[in-house]
Amino acid sequence: SVELTAREFNLFCQSVQQLSETMKSLVTQLMEEELVSCELETEYLWMEVEGFPDAFRLSFILNQGRCVEGGWSASITSELIKGLARIQRFRVEN
Repeated sequence: SVELTAREFNLFCQSVQQLSETMKSLVTQLMEEELVSCELETEYLWMEVEGFPDAFRLSFILNQGRCVEGGWSASITSELIKGLARIQRFRVEN
């Protein structure tokens, strides 16, 4: 378990969304059985998704100070993306 700062959480959410959208955009470019890996790196965060465009695992490393790393399986990543989207909508509405 790790607690993210506001800056880390915002960057985490943006990165997850960006990589998720990238994976979705690849669905028409890949054969059904092809796996793909995408990485995103900033000064504060490294993130990777790997799998199929509609089912991929997510890994991350916080680069600043704490050097925390973690990840989720494809089934959990799907739920994580939905949960983060709900949080972002709630934050915008309030």
